[in-house]
Amino acid sequence: MSSEVKPPAVTPVSDDDDSSHGGSTVDGAAAMEVDAEKSTENGESSTASPAAAAAAAAAAKAVPDDAEAEALRLKDLGNTALSEGHPLVAIQFYSTSLEYSPNNAIVLSNRAMAYIKVENYGLAILDATAAIKADPSYPKGFYRRGTAQFALGKAKAARKDFRSV
Repeated sequence: MSSEVKPPAVTPVSDDDDSSHGGSTVDGAAAMEVDAEKSTENGESSTASPAAAAAAAAAAKAVPDDAEAEALRLKDLGNTALSEGHPLVAIQFYSTSLEYSPNNAIVLSNRAMAYIKVENYGLAILDATAAIKADPSYPKGFYRRGTAQFALGKAKAARKDFRSV
């Protein structure tokens, strides 16, 4: 896998092996369409019919069979982006992960941390609160919310959350 992390809609996860992340990407379908257009522009006949190209594009855009696996893959990409100092990219990955698994307390808590990194404390509190509702036994939800509360000068609320950890 490449070490550079980019938003999900921008590039495939890996330049080496697209099968490593459980399916094809929209970018792969777009590349096929561009190749088909290039060969048509050059006067060459295309071996793929327009129907086949449309079917390939539809398959690339299809929701993966295993939504939980896709959510986990996107969470891991978000974790990598966050650890490499790219919180905005991490937020994009976490948000996409939540489309597959909307009540995942870990992803909500991680996105709250990314919001804290960019000093968007209001959204951090919302995500941390959602993480707490999704799994009240997950301590990082309380910790993230306490951190955001403290950054906003709400020491009493932060203290209450920190004590829940």
